[in-house]
Amino acid sequence: MNSRAFILLAALAALIFGLASCGRQDKSGPAGPRKAEEGGKAIELRVYPDPPVALRETELMAHLSDDGKPLKGAKVSFDLTMPAMYHGENRPVAAEVDTGIYTAKAVMPMAGVWLIDVRVEQGGQKFFQKFYVDVKEK
Repeated sequence: MNSRAFILLAALAALIFGLASCGRQDKSGPAGPRKAEEGGKAIELRVYPDPPVALRETELMAHLSDDGKPLKGAKVSFDLTMPAMYHGENRPVAAEVDTGIYTAKAVMPMAGVWLIDVRVEQGGQKFFQKFYVDVKEK
């Protein structure tokens, strides 16, 4: 093989591997608590087990605070969607189990990247935060 053919083959291989890696971005975020804050309101999402497992019950726990103080008496729900494939509505409503801590149970039917949209309403104000989680196979 001459050097020109080798360079062309190497460039083609680099292009193929580069394109293949584009579709495999990890949007799951770090393992453990995921936290976001905006305008003094903070949402920390925890999932148990972490990482969650497809077709198994997962506990979703949101720790909410407003200017560093636990946010009590809010209406909280989780909107679970899989960006790659529609699975219908999956919107468990959370119960406040302690001041500023809200939990719900959910089942994600398929392995892959899921988007968990934590939705909060209190005193006429609504806010939300989106988190990515990587659901594993059984």
